[in-house]
Amino acid sequence: MMRSQSRGKNHAAQASRLQHQLSPSVSTEKVEDNQETEACLIDLGTAEGSEKRLNHNSPLSFASSNEYVSGVKIPPPQPSPAESRRIFLDNLRVVEGVALTNTIDDSSPRLDFKFIKKNVLGTGVEEATDEFMIGCTCRKNNGRDIGCEYTSCECLEDSARTNEGRKVFPYAAGKDTTHCLRDFYLSHGWHVFECNARCNCNSNCKNRVVQHGRKVPLEIFKTRNRGWGLRCKVDLKRGQFIDTYRGEIITSEEADRRGKERDADADNYFFGFDMWEESKGYVCDGMFMGGPSRFINHSCEPNCRIITASYNHADVNIYDLAFFATEPIPAMTELTFDYGEDIGDDRDEGEDDLEQSRKITAEKAKEMEKERGYRPARCLCGTRSCRGYFFT
Repeated sequence: MMRSQSRGKNHAAQASRLQHQLSPSVSTEKVEDNQETEACLIDLGTAEGSEKRLNHNSPLSFASSNEYVSGVKIPPPQPSPAESRRIFLDNLRVVEGVALTNTIDDSSPRLDFKFIKKNVLGTGVEEATDEFMIGCTCRKNNGRDIGCEYTSCECLEDSARTNEGRKVFPYAAGKDTTHCLRDFYLSHGWHVFECNARCNCNSNCKNRVVQHGRKVPLEIFKTRNRGWGLRCKVDLKRGQFIDTYRGEIITSEEADRRGKERDADADNYFFGFDMWEESKGYVCDGMFMGGPSRFINHSCEPNCRIITASYNHADVNIYDLAFFATEPIPAMTELTFDYGEDIGDDRDEGEDDLEQSRKITAEKAKEMEKERGYRPARCLCGTRSCRGYFFT
């Protein structure tokens, strides 16, 4: 079963599909009997009288009688590095404030990935309607322009509380910490309930952060040895919201089916919405569609953490997966999070945490190899606390 915060990363793979017009060309291929066969590649609609025209809105298809010429299979044409970059940048324009940089080689991220601004609901997935949404009755301009009654806001009723039973407002309202997640939530990973469209407070309420979306500029960049990564172009404060993880929301049955179809060592971009027992177990699949946060790599010493956030208390099936900085992060520093945060649950009390983590990770790696026939991905974070592997 998929955990709520587990997925793989490897962004160096090139897509095998191309969505731009190609000119007909001629190639000479050698067959097994060493006889050379002159093979004319498929005309994709550039010649007069062509019956098949290129559809720019869908991947190319070579399923035709021209796929084989004299017994030689013609491989799909590949775009040049410059064309790959152009195609990816065109796709990247869907999301604002995200750049692409590669100082390592001339490759681009996979071209079959689609950037989206919000989650896409798959077949069989239902989102709770607004009629079940309950809002707070706070005054529009309460106190220090907080926007909500600090301790009595109804939106905090289901939130975590201190040992004394006191409610804690999720976000700070200080001069230098406005909109930053309070340590009470950031350190423990508590779920955040933000105000919503039914609330009496205004849109400037301090309890509305994740719902307003990303406010910082990001950059997708090629790392030296870990594929593609993500960094922020400005300094980040501890507790500052970065972006959400987005993708296609699918049923657990569909996720199981996709998992079986994909190669055993393929990247895993599944995030399970399984925080509440009564949930339907939906899964967010970010493999082929999502946002820039899909490029965040794993680290055993991460500087980010995923905090779940929602606005509709009646919907336990779908919520936001929000990335927050867990420490001050200088501009252009790679953003990372721990793909296996729950590994600490298996530690023995009293023993060294790092040694325990490495021991547990090694044992889990052996179990996975025995059960599935392959080991988890080798961790390349290079930190002092590196556990050796990470699980997807």
